[in-house]
Amino acid sequence: MQKTGYKRDAHRRARMVSELQDRSEYKEQRRLPPADATYATCLIIAPRTLIENWQRVYAGKERDRVLQDFKMGRLDVVIMSYEMARKDIDLIDDLRWSCVFADEVHRLKGKSSTTSALHHFKCLRRFGLSGTVIQNSYSEMWGILDWAVPGFVGTKKQWQHYVVTPLTIGQSAKSTLEQQAKLQHVALTLRDEFYPHFFLLVFCPLSPVQKQIYKRIVNLDVVVSLYDKKSPCTCGSNQPREKCCYPFKAAEVFRYISVLLKLSNHLALILPAPTETGEQLERNRELSRRLFPNGAPRYGEAVMNIDYCGKWVVLQRLLDEWKKDHSNKVLIFTKSVKLLEMLEFALKTQAYKFVRLDGSVPQEHRMDIIDEFTYNPEVFIFLISTLAGGTGLNLVAANKVVIFDPNWSEIDTTSMFRAFRFGQTRDVYVYRLLGSGSLEELIYARQVYKQQQMKIGYDASIQTRYFEGVQGDKSKQGELFGIKNIFSLQEDESKTKLAIERANIAELNWALANVKTANPLVNNKDEGELQGLGSLLFNDDAKLALDEEQERHRQFFSHIGIKYTHQNENLLISSKVEEARTNAVLMVEAFCRPYAYLVMLNPYQKSRAARRRKTSPRSKSSQNTKTAAAQVNPPLAQWPPKRRHHKPKPAVPTAEEQLRSRYAALLAMGQIDDIDGLSAFAEKFKQFSPEDRQSMLDALDSYVVPT
Repeated sequence: MQKTGYKRDAHRRARMVSELQDRSEYKEQRRLPPADATYATCLIIAPRTLIENWQRVYAGKERDRVLQDFKMGRLDVVIMSYEMARKDIDLIDDLRWSCVFADEVHRLKGKSSTTSALHHFKCLRRFGLSGTVIQNSYSEMWGILDWAVPGFVGTKKQWQHYVVTPLTIGQSAKSTLEQQAKLQHVALTLRDEFYPHFFLLVFCPLSPVQKQIYKRIVNLDVVVSLYDKKSPCTCGSNQPREKCCYPFKAAEVFRYISVLLKLSNHLALILPAPTETGEQLERNRELSRRLFPNGAPRYGEAVMNIDYCGKWVVLQRLLDEWKKDHSNKVLIFTKSVKLLEMLEFALKTQAYKFVRLDGSVPQEHRMDIIDEFTYNPEVFIFLISTLAGGTGLNLVAANKVVIFDPNWSEIDTTSMFRAFRFGQTRDVYVYRLLGSGSLEELIYARQVYKQQQMKIGYDASIQTRYFEGVQGDKSKQGELFGIKNIFSLQEDESKTKLAIERANIAELNWALANVKTANPLVNNKDEGELQGLGSLLFNDDAKLALDEEQERHRQFFSHIGIKYTHQNENLLISSKVEEARTNAVLMVEAFCRPYAYLVMLNPYQKSRAARRRKTSPRSKSSQNTKTAAAQVNPPLAQWPPKRRHHKPKPAVPTAEEQLRSRYAALLAMGQIDDIDGLSAFAEKFKQFSPEDRQSMLDALDSYVVPT
């Protein structure tokens, strides 16, 4: 923009236009040069709710006669909403813009009138700003890239074939090694940047009442019929449910999804409420009659009953802990207005000072609320509706973020970034509260899947394959996709915990079995001198001890009855073991490519070719020649003779022998003693640097297991 940073920049265009208008050329032709003839120009398009944010960052609120002033060359920057850009595209698309910035550019991911309108701009550069370019699938990324650099990434069909399919198939835990190698090759072409963050998942147990009602819902005949459509109808007709008393209705799927999500947060959310419309009220009354045969609790009483909300116990203890440090400020996000009201009531009973923002707050009053939270040291909590304040707001005064209820889309991630933005000078901790075993946990598992897609797409990262499901493939729904997974309750172990532990142990097993070290497994009498090396390495606090902050969180949550938490970014660490496996496959593929024609032969062709070789005259004559030569020239005696008392060189251990030997060392050194210990060690192993991992394997190979 050719700015110098001095005061004269503020009115340079006005002075330039004034001087041009004083010239005789202008007085004769009444025409000025294009707006970008001397200085670059910029158009910023942002959601309507963020316009005031942009005005604060880029000074200037009063813009009368904007288009006329711009055409005359008086303006550097014009700011407008998406709605205005779509509506007035015919007036602005041919103006002399040097560049166009689209804030929250993920709004252009699909076909819409807004996307079509913004494609009309003719300018040198287009810039898109977004924290979640990949929200649901890799396919969405094409629409954004095609707007930023039209035609550069090919057609949508080409993008689907060369990018989407290899990445989604290769991400599955059941993918072949060749598919995994192809994923890495494709991901390397999409490398970009992504910010790290401290993100703790808290798996909150449902209260006994919540769990009881949850089981009643998933066992309702109408719900069972949604995922078990082919089973015999309950009326005894022997007809499939979907063709008899329970015809499949897609609307019922979303209705009961909504019910389960509400119940996972608070029982009162599924009860008839005074603020509901007649139709909503009747539906909830009918549901209450099914779920509470002896009568449902009253809405007003249920709101105040903490036994109906398993998450509130956890949140209350977190707030009590954070309140001890007066510098802490907390954002609490929820997508439900009713839940917002329930939390507001609960916070008032605890005498916490807080402010609230939801869709009912007029646009002109929102910045006043944000300023109250930012500058008033007495305000401890900002209670926010996710849909009203989940995108675009700058709330860097906060250093704690609580996402009370998860969302299907990546809006939770954008909510987190309200505090993790430019200008933040403190560490930000994000806590997502999940109803353990409920639909909320499934939502989170799908979000991990999407986050891995983002890491693959942005960083070309090799990700651990936690899940067997493949998005968009009905034959490979696994534990993530499909209606049956939605309508289930896991009462015992967390499915997410089991999937993570299974994947980490699988990577550990592969590394122990296949990664070679400089110290082969030998039975050397001098190995006893190295027996203490492993213990020395494994007692190194800098390498193996849990981070102090993680340990403090673990002890705290264990004290309040939370069985499982984990740090989200640890799941997204690039897997060096998977990378080693992929590289091995790529090397084999590169070596075998010259002989690919042999692979293309089917078994029948191979056997026929072998029979031809055996029966060919050339083969017979060659064999006869070798036999005759052996008779005429018998093999010479070996000289000097081989000494039989010398021990042969130790054989290289097989993968299974190496695996058993290293596990024996781990057991002998006291690093693992049961399945929980193995899971914990596998998680640590995943976080090792390559150097630490190699040192650990050297220690295992050098350790002499006591007999």
